[in-house]
Amino acid sequence: MTSTRTPGVFPLLVAVAAGFAAFSLMLPVAPLAVLDAGGGASLAGATTAAFMGVTVLTQLATSRAIDAVGYRVVMMVSAAFLGLPALAQLLSENPWVILGISAVRGVGFGTLVVTQYALAARLVPASALGRVSGAVGVAGGAAQMVGLPLGLAIASSWAGFAGVYVLTAAVGLAGAALCLIIPNPASGGVEPPLGEKESPLADKESPLAENKPSLGEKEPPLAGEDSAPKASTSNAKWGRLLVPALALSSVSMGYGAVSSFLPAAARDLDPAAGAAIAGVLLSLVGGAQMVSRYGAGVSADRTQRAGFLLLPGLVVAGVGIAGTWWVLVGHEPVWWLVPLMLAFGAGFGVVQNEALLVLFSRVPRAGITRASTAWNVAFDAGTGVGSLLLGAVAGAIGFGGAFLVGAGLVAAGFALVSAEHAAFRRQGGQPRSQPRG
Repeated sequence: MTSTRTPGVFPLLVAVAAGFAAFSLMLPVAPLAVLDAGGGASLAGATTAAFMGVTVLTQLATSRAIDAVGYRVVMMVSAAFLGLPALAQLLSENPWVILGISAVRGVGFGTLVVTQYALAARLVPASALGRVSGAVGVAGGAAQMVGLPLGLAIASSWAGFAGVYVLTAAVGLAGAALCLIIPNPASGGVEPPLGEKESPLADKESPLAENKPSLGEKEPPLAGEDSAPKASTSNAKWGRLLVPALALSSVSMGYGAVSSFLPAAARDLDPAAGAAIAGVLLSLVGGAQMVSRYGAGVSADRTQRAGFLLLPGLVVAGVGIAGTWWVLVGHEPVWWLVPLMLAFGAGFGVVQNEALLVLFSRVPRAGITRASTAWNVAFDAGTGVGSLLLGAVAGAIGFGGAFLVGAGLVAAGFALVSAEHAAFRRQGGQPRSQPRG
């Protein structure tokens, strides 16, 4: 039986797709509704900022919510919050009301993005986690590729904004209903199935566990750790997640520039062709992310080495965003952006999946929600901070400068991961991506 046929995995994937569809239908429509209602551009942008801000805050509390009420209830709540609040916009077109509704919907997205991976890690054997985590990414990515243009198309049709609100609510309710048939595993620590081995990459009792160390064998400490007990303090637990989370943030900050400024930069570069392919470029980034995330998951399952592709992924993403700077400042043909955005999306997808698996490998099985929270906060906070930071850079020195700084951020992520690997070697251990001998 394949991992995606494991009981509960298919309804989880469909529920994730429904949640991301409800998210993406409204993402570009809420700011547009604010502008249509007479709000200014700053208020329109604040709808997305409010959504992402509440998303990050909710992620920090989702682990406790899962412990309190279980995975199934949290998944149902996430779907309901993503869908039903949209109906309230049928009652008022006030821009401030729209902003408030966006903030409320952030609760749904924050709980969804943490719970989806934590639940996936509970439903499948450790050896299949890479493949299923990639499949979850594909489900969400495919929904966004459909939902983002569909919401705008409906809003500009005879159905108008009301049609988008009703469809969003319906999709959210469908996702909540699907959660009823998702298994509801215990949220605490779970013993691995009989005969399941522990991973050479993972901590003892980690969700990626594969080969238990032989009697008396000690696992090399992480960079910056001493030989004290691993669970001595809460700060130590979170500190062990810092490097892979920052590696992900370094690319998601660059993605802030891509998602915010690439269409405008392409039009500035070539008013005719740039305008034609601006939307296509963003779709290519999303599609490349989906394919590479799943491919990285399959590779991790085959090699049983979490993080093995993390550094190559950072390199590929960095080449894509640095090449974009070169095209913009050199006034090269706009079509060069097509392979560069494919490269950036592919590298970003690999980094997403590899960072998640490394985070999972560094916590005990009972701590997978903590790892999932760290991944999502790194992704969403990085995107938000990157948009603000690189937006200021773009305003000061142009779009090219924003992409150059974005490339520098990715390079910093590469240096950080490389430094941790070097620290392992100095301590006589091995990087997490390498099996123990």
